[in-house]
Amino acid sequence: MKKLISLFLFFFLFSTVAVHAQEAVFIGIPFEVAYIKPGEASYKPIPQQKQTKLMAVVSKKEGRYFWTSRENKELSKSVSEIVTTYSSLDGSGYIKVFSAEGKSMYLEYIPYWVNSITYYGSVEKAE
Repeated sequence: MKKLISLFLFFFLFSTVAVHAQEAVFIGIPFEVAYIKPGEASYKPIPQQKQTKLMAVVSKKEGRYFWTSRENKELSKSVSEIVTTYSSLDGSGYIKVFSAEGKSMYLEYIPYWVNSITYYGSVEKAE
């Protein structure tokens, strides 16, 4: 009986994990942040020990994109010649990935009322 219950729990947990699994399709590590207010802007380097906490992550699940690092907001994806843009469906920001001549960089834009925060960084993974 214990084996049957254990087996049931294993399959239940495995199927739950498989259903909720998301594949990371973009990972960016920020190295600079810009704080913008009306009439004022400041740029600051991000210390290396904080960079991983501020990573930008986009995941894909069942053909849909999600801003994993920002409350799992759903995103739309558009691709042009050298720019891939992931835009939140609710207008809460976007990520632009620039790729040219074998080099990649990204920016993550997050508006707050009339203010905004923009992270600039290197691309660790991109689809």
